[in-house]
Amino acid sequence: MIRLWIAGVCLLAAALPVRALDLEGFKIEQVVVGGDYPEIHVKFDRAADNWKLVTNDTVKVKVKYELTVKAAYALQPSSSVTIDLDGMVKEMPLLSSNSDYSEFHTGTASFSRAGNALTEIRAVALATCQLIRGNGGLPSKEHRIPKSFKSTAMADASTTAPAFTEAMANDTTFVRVDVVCDLDPDWHQPVEPKGLGVATEQGRFKPISIQLFLTTYQNQVSHPTPGTNCKKLEVKVRIETNKAGQLSYKLWRQPGEARSRTRFVEFQDSGPFKGRFVLEEVFVDTFDATTYVQYMAETAANPFGVSTQWKDINIRCTSAGGGGLTGGSSGGGNPPAARGFKAPTVTPPPPPVPPTKKAPQP
Repeated sequence: MIRLWIAGVCLLAAALPVRALDLEGFKIEQVVVGGDYPEIHVKFDRAADNWKLVTNDTVKVKVKYELTVKAAYALQPSSSVTIDLDGMVKEMPLLSSNSDYSEFHTGTASFSRAGNALTEIRAVALATCQLIRGNGGLPSKEHRIPKSFKSTAMADASTTAPAFTEAMANDTTFVRVDVVCDLDPDWHQPVEPKGLGVATEQGRFKPISIQLFLTTYQNQVSHPTPGTNCKKLEVKVRIETNKAGQLSYKLWRQPGEARSRTRFVEFQDSGPFKGRFVLEEVFVDTFDATTYVQYMAETAANPFGVSTQWKDINIRCTSAGGGGLTGGSSGGGNPPAARGFKAPTVTPPPPPVPPTKKAPQP
């Protein structure tokens, strides 16, 4: 009788699973759709002559997990999968229907944060772009470098079984984020002078180029009347010459009056125009009403001057409760000390009326 009882216990033990809970095949991997890898952007700082500013563009990374849970009992509600990337942590619950002993689980963690708020990824991006500059890389083109970053994951599960109720699993993967050292379209190769104050190009003083930029301020408006908002307009004139010297130029505006200036162009030994003879001036114009306006800049003939094309922009003013302001390209920051003027209200002329035809005489 004792032998039969022992044999029955052995058969029962053989029929039960060895463990009440097992985690198998746990792995994580990056999710990429259409080959579009996440990017982190670094802007070029002309004053520092290097890539120094990580932008606040959002960096989005997705990491997927797979896991097979073998459990003879229901999972506890506290069971979860946790994935970590650059200090960002995502915890996802492991839910079981308990309909089968073996269940397959999968899920995706989505990480999203501004590039300049990241830690490891941000530091690697800065170091990468600055190394490119140190090796002679120029901001006249974009540089894109794929980098890998470690992501770790842990599955932590428990059941209501009387024994073998807890199990853990770990995995590691590397996700790709592209470091983009942004192009600076206005950057020019500095000219190394032969000596301070010595012109790099001999001959008569003359202007080489003139540029005109129209930019509305993002958050700077004037209030000609209560409840009316008109964006302020920055008008920037940039002139480059072949050597140091005195220069006169005129900024034309239609409708409005022209402004004339006489300035001394100096050699720039630092900053964004290092090694060049550049004059840059900024005017800030304000408006009383919605206005279509045009600008053009030209230097005085000496014996030949240079000029820009006419540039136009539409400044829209809105009343309280109105829609957003529109116009040219917008820029951030506060405007410099105002050197502009307040434009008068301009009412566009009515369209011409076609002449009436006279009836033929009988």
